[in-house]
Amino acid sequence: MNNPAASSRSTAAKGGYDLGLAGHAELAPMADEPTTLAALIEAQAEALGDKPFLYFEDRVISFSEMNRQVNRATNGLAGLSVDRSGY
Repeated sequence: MNNPAASSRSTAAKGGYDLGLAGHAELAPMADEPTTLAALIEAQAEALGDKPFLYFEDRVISFSEMNRQVNRATNGLAGLSVDRSGY
């Protein structure tokens, strides 16, 4: 039987990328109503914290770190007055 986590690390070791989600049976339940990607990442960060979200080359990014990165990008865009009105 294949181990998804080991496969993820193997893919990352070869210079590829993997979202790391396949090996997490304990992902937080998804909302029944529409939501934003940022809200979904935040829910997963609360549920999974320091567990790996992404393996890339020699780096491992946790769910918490991904949430911090998303918040930083969102706040930066808001500071530039970027909002949903253009969609």
